[in-house]
Amino acid sequence: MKKKDSLKNVPVHEKVMIFSLIGLAILLALGGLFLFFFLAVKGLFFLFGVRCDNGDVLWFVLWFLFIDTIFDLLKYGGKFAMEYLPLHKTQMAVLLFLFYFQWNGLAVYLADSFMDNIQLSFAVQTVLALLATLAEVAFDDIFSKKISGGNE
Repeated sequence: MKKKDSLKNVPVHEKVMIFSLIGLAILLALGGLFLFFFLAVKGLFFLFGVRCDNGDVLWFVLWFLFIDTIFDLLKYGGKFAMEYLPLHKTQMAVLLFLFYFQWNGLAVYLADSFMDNIQLSFAVQTVLALLATLAEVAFDDIFSKKISGGNE
């Protein structure tokens, strides 16, 4: 049996090339995700008739991501506190959904208030907060574990 090749046997210039290509692939993937999110928000604005410049949408997305990241820290604290509440699965699901919706709505409102050139109606803010909440609930492992009763 042959020993598996490891990076110890690879010359330095090939190691640099390997790590550079991996880093480039990661940057391209992150750039693609950001572009997808940017175009999705731009398309949503177009559907609701919100008029603005391209740069304004980019700043709105950046403000939303910044504010939502700060609120995510608060959400994790709230989810930790909810573990100690004696609630049924349905009550926990509704409470977590409303908790996420509240913080996402506040993040959308604050991002909108920081922007001078974009004015979102209450309906658009609500839809954006709802979509962000649905996406967050769909991809959140902690939410599904609490609802299913898993202890992983």
